[in-house]
Amino acid sequence: MLVFGEIDCRIHIYYQYKKNNEKFTITELIDRTISNYGEVLEQLDIMDITFCVYGIPPAAKVGNVYDYPFYASPEMRSKINKEFNKRLKKFCKEKGYKYMDIYSKVVDKNGFILEEYAADTVHLNNKVQKFVKEWLNNEFGINM
Repeated sequence: MLVFGEIDCRIHIYYQYKKNNEKFTITELIDRTISNYGEVLEQLDIMDITFCVYGIPPAAKVGNVYDYPFYASPEMRSKINKEFNKRLKKFCKEKGYKYMDIYSKVVDKNGFILEEYAADTVHLNNKVQKFVKEWLNNEFGINM
């Protein structure tokens, strides 16, 4: 199970967007990020390694605790996370890679982590295990 993109969506995509004076759109930066990860997935596929891709969780409302010079508002991060998942899911579908959509299970109407699934200001809690276990059982026959 490969989990990637959360830190890109939380920090790096918007940072690169602003750092480069908005030369590249958010969507272009998301697509570049997914393309880079796609190279790794392609290599795993070539090696006939069974894998799945775990989509990122919704954004959290936490502010710029990292003190980055360019840090998106919670609302912008919410949009980035949603778009990243949408594009990652599409990419996986086109390539025939299994994609676990955790986002839709734990997102509120504003694109943030539902409180009942929040462990802290950023991470999901162990209630998410239910969805993961069900998905793994359905897709791979893994009963945990």
